[in-house]
Amino acid sequence: MFGLFDSLFSRPARTKKIPAGEPRRLAFQPLETRDLMAAIPVLNSLPNAPKTLYLDFDGDFQTVWNRTDETPQQYRSVSVGEFNIDGQAGISDAEAAAIRKIWETVADDYAPFNINVTTVAPASFQNGAALRVVMAGDCTAQLVTGRNTSLTVSGDRFISDGAGGLVDTSGYASIGSFSDAEPNVVYVFAKYMSTWDMVDSEGHSRDLRAIIATTASHEAGHSFGLVHHGSLDLGSPITTPIMGSNTQGDRTIWSKYTVGGTLHDNLAELTAKLGARADDFGSSYQTAPELKFTNYSPIFGYRASVAGVIGTLSDVDMFKLTVSTTKTFSLSVTVPQFGDLDSQLVLYRVTKIPLFGYYYQNIATVDPSISSIQPFQGLGASLSITLQPGTYAVAVKSHGTYGDLGNYTLNVSHSSILLDPGPILTQATTSATTSSTPPTSGGSLTATKATTNLPKLSGSGASALNTPLLTTKPSGSSLPIADVDAIFGLWESDGTKLLRHAAK
Repeated sequence: MFGLFDSLFSRPARTKKIPAGEPRRLAFQPLETRDLMAAIPVLNSLPNAPKTLYLDFDGDFQTVWNRTDETPQQYRSVSVGEFNIDGQAGISDAEAAAIRKIWETVADDYAPFNINVTTVAPASFQNGAALRVVMAGDCTAQLVTGRNTSLTVSGDRFISDGAGGLVDTSGYASIGSFSDAEPNVVYVFAKYMSTWDMVDSEGHSRDLRAIIATTASHEAGHSFGLVHHGSLDLGSPITTPIMGSNTQGDRTIWSKYTVGGTLHDNLAELTAKLGARADDFGSSYQTAPELKFTNYSPIFGYRASVAGVIGTLSDVDMFKLTVSTTKTFSLSVTVPQFGDLDSQLVLYRVTKIPLFGYYYQNIATVDPSISSIQPFQGLGASLSITLQPGTYAVAVKSHGTYGDLGNYTLNVSHSSILLDPGPILTQATTSATTSSTPPTSGGSLTATKATTNLPKLSGSGASALNTPLLTTKPSGSSLPIADVDAIFGLWESDGTKLLRHAAK
């Protein structure tokens, strides 16, 4: 593990049991001179979806839970404590951050399907509607060994070898429990995994958050009816099947495989069980939304940001980009840290030809290679390019291999007016005044033409910020100055923003 999570493996284990019915107690974590209460974050991947995958981090109790594989067992009074990967009672700040990353990773695995991955318990767990994935801390259960006898099992997992010992396992599920008579509950033994060496069987470094998340997706897959990929297949040096060896350090994806002469197609099986997620963006220029540059920074310029999902191997998400003046654009596609999608970024110049429709001229395709040493690098793509006036389209799509699906964020930005004034800002005004008083410092502001032919702020409201503002303006027009969220801004009289200048 690295950085924030290094400390999670150096603390001594401390056992804590939460009896059935006891309310979850939150721990207070000291920070500077204050006491802060860490909590399980509220997270949803697809609210209003008809099906729910609930990641349960605050403990659970089941009256009866059955192991239904080749070693059938019945467990009673299964009591599982809250998520615990640091050996301390309560949810720490580091554990809350880990919960976010685990949720992000499971949500990415199930992004192609019509299911909400959430940390909020649904009202009920009816068959075919909701599944509980318990992220186990300390466990205790009664293994039924005879008609009137049982064996107490306790520790950081409860699956027993039948002789008083515990099975070395990252999690357990009953295949098909989402729809059959078994409880809609699967287990991920997170605390047990926190004691492992963070190097996998292939010698790759692994991240505790990633293997907990993949185990959650794996065990949920069993509940949805999926079987193991062969004998827990290790996959390639770059990827490992989610239904294979789920605790490897590689990028994990859904797969297609044959077991006992039967073909198992994870994507098809899960789509049949959960439904496909609706396509979020069209694949043609006619249906593509226009990129809207609504976010502004004096340093990074104007930025448009869109979050999307590549839900099928043929899915292409396209966005319109209209360029009015020559500008340098930065384009990037990012995926979750432990993402499934190996994205491609494609930039087209689009020309409408009468009677023939639209012609797409491929200007650039960005598709970085992935190293077997760093399997999570190269999944995104970025491009910096100067574009002439015209009509363009930005496309995000899959690399095309099976399981190469998931969430992404597209960011497109162009130069700040500090660097690129554009056609509107051509000449400095001579002077303008306003009586606006920023709430952070009293007084008024005056904009005047500096000796550098650039306006500057002066007056008591500007405090010591008597510095030139790098902007110009058409001659003869007014130049009122306004305060926006304690940031000084120069505006046109019609409300068009010319410059926001940090004045803290």
